Amino acid sequence: MSYWRAYYHLIWATKNREPWITPERMDLLQQSFRVVAKDMGAYTHVIGGIADHVHVAVSIPPTIAVSDYVGRLKGGSNRLIDKTIKSPDDLPFFWQSQYGMLTFVERSFPDIVSYIENQASRHATNDLWPTFEEIPDQVLTK
Repeated sequence: MSYWRAYYHLIWATKNREPWITPERMDLLQQSFRVVAKDMGAYTHVIGGIADHVHVAVSIPPTIAVSDYVGRLKGGSNRLIDKTIKSPDDLPFFWQSQYGMLTFVERSFPDIVSYIENQASRHATNDLWPTFEEIPDQVLTK
């Protein structure tokens, strides 16, 4: 393959913004996302989120459609969580069907990584970047 360098910031929420992402589930999500990245020749830079949504910074080869990549992330993690960790009320884990995708340049990489790694504190202090945080709400209501 030719040389490529592409950076994506992906964001999506749990179905109905249910607070289903516990620390235990986040560990499984991270494992699942990294396995999918390796299988598809992508590279996961950072994964973060809070109880109702996730942010992922990733580099995806240009031969793979972003929608295919996100579909694999969501489908694989959904199955893994359902097989491994049942919710207290025994409801299955679901993602919303939509997602948000933004591209970013290499010089923004440290800021994006910091933003994703510090999701909990940013939400606690309402120190959010509207562009990134409005996407799950916009696509969920369409």
